Amino acid sequence: MPVTGNGDVNADYVFDDIFDGTCSSTGPQQHDSRRDAMNQLRDMMADEMWDRYQSAPWYRL
Repeated sequence: MPVTGNGDVNADYVFDDIFDGTCSSTGPQQHDSRRDAMNQLRDMMADEMWDRYQSAPWYRL
């Protein structure tokens, strides 16, 4: 899923970076790692959406 804006971001690469073996633990640590990774992805997506919203021609009206 390519995402464009300030820079090109490909979600496949983001997932590879986030899930680079840091989720190999078991139990609560695994849950925490996955939650942190998804929080990071969510924040990245929200920042990209906000940047796009602010760059829309009608935003500055």
